Amino acid sequence: MANGDDDDAAIFPSAESLAGVSLSQAPILFFVCFHKALRAELSQLRRLAVAESESESESSHRCDVVVELRRRFEFLKLVCKYHCAAEDEIIFLALDVHVKNVACTYSLEHESVDGLFDSIFHCLDLLLEDNNNISNQFQELVCCICTIQTSICQHMLKEEEQVAIYFIIVKAAP
Repeated sequence: MANGDDDDAAIFPSAESLAGVSLSQAPILFFVCFHKALRAELSQLRRLAVAESESESESSHRCDVVVELRRRFEFLKLVCKYHCAAEDEIIFLALDVHVKNVACTYSLEHESVDGLFDSIFHCLDLLLEDNNNISNQFQELVCCICTIQTSICQHMLKEEEQVAIYFIIVKAAP
C-alpha cells in the first residue's frame, strides 16, 4: 500500500472463478459490486482528507472541504445502514440455516461501524467549530477515516471469503 491505491484493487474472488456466473445465477454478486464501490468511496474520502491536511489553503476552502466530507460521510453512513440491514435480514439469515451463528456474528460487526462513523463526525464537527490546531484535527480525522476504512474493508473481505463464495458456488451450481 505504498501509494494508497492498493486498497482500491482489493478483489475477491478471482475473475476466473466467476467466469460464466451471471447476476441472475448468483444475485449475491450485487453485494460484491457494492463492496467494491464502498471501498472506492472510502479510499476517495481518505485521499481528500489527506490532501486537505497537507494543504495550506485558506480557512474558507477548508470549511468547504469539511462540509463536503461531512455530506459524503452522512450519505455513506446511510448507505451502509441499508446495506447492512439487507445482509442481516436476508443473506445472513439464509446462510444461518447452513452455518450456525453467522447472522449473529456479522450483525454485531455491523453494529460496531456506527461508533466509527461517530468518531469521524466528531472530528468534522471540531474542524467546523474550532480554528485552533487545524493540522492536528485533520490528522485525527485522517486517522479515524483510516480506521473505519480498515475495519469496513476487512469486514467486507471476510464476508466475501466466507459468505458470498458460499452462495456463488453452492447456489449457482446446476
